[in-house]
Amino acid sequence: MRGKYQREQFLKDINNLSPGQAVMVADYMMKLLFQKLFEPQKDCFTKKGVSLHGAMFLFKREENGELFTEFHDLYSESDDKQNWYFSASCLEESIKNFKKLHPEMSTITLWTDNGAHYKNTSLVLWLSNISALTGVQVSSFRNFEPQKGKTKLDGHYATLTFSLKHFRREGNDVMSGEQIEKGTNGRLRGTHVYGLSIDRSKEPESAKTMKGITEFSDFEYFYDENKNFTIHNCKKSN
Repeated sequence: MRGKYQREQFLKDINNLSPGQAVMVADYMMKLLFQKLFEPQKDCFTKKGVSLHGAMFLFKREENGELFTEFHDLYSESDDKQNWYFSASCLEESIKNFKKLHPEMSTITLWTDNGAHYKNTSLVLWLSNISALTGVQVSSFRNFEPQKGKTKLDGHYATLTFSLKHFRREGNDVMSGEQIEKGTNGRLRGTHVYGLSIDRSKEPESAKTMKGITEFSDFEYFYDENKNFTIHNCKKSN
């Protein structure tokens, strides 16, 4: 029943979109391994990889108009610690880049899985201030139940991997972030790939755990005229 409600809510969020609003789905891809065009078998066991975080934005340019989909992928060559601050940094950069392309965007409904790198008190509180960093407010933060969050973003990862495989067949190595960008940007429609550098010296201490946070999967944000906020945790997970 919980999974059925989430699918209905996800589709409702999309169908109710107005210009200036977007639904954002975020998730991690399995570590992307560097690969040479030709490599000895022994190198397969010592491959270095990069963390890749994807964001899918669904939005409309006109009321009751066409639904557009855009992907923003971020990779980090130097940091693979997928904690709340890594997730927050990826979300911030993805929204900033999306906002640059679509200045009219003002509000986002965010969907993620319910892994500890997303569903935690630090990120729930941090999202309330994301408008000061990006110019876009998060109105709702929703967590898919395990195995219930399959979206077009999963298919996008397969397409991105195929694009890099084709890039290698053209005679290229994929051994750096720059080569990841060359093998994807301009080759995949509606896809933007960026590198991300995280300054861990600016990472704040984790917030004290919110009582009962594991029991909830939907968080609604309400702001007053002074941009003060309250958070309502709306739906209990089963």
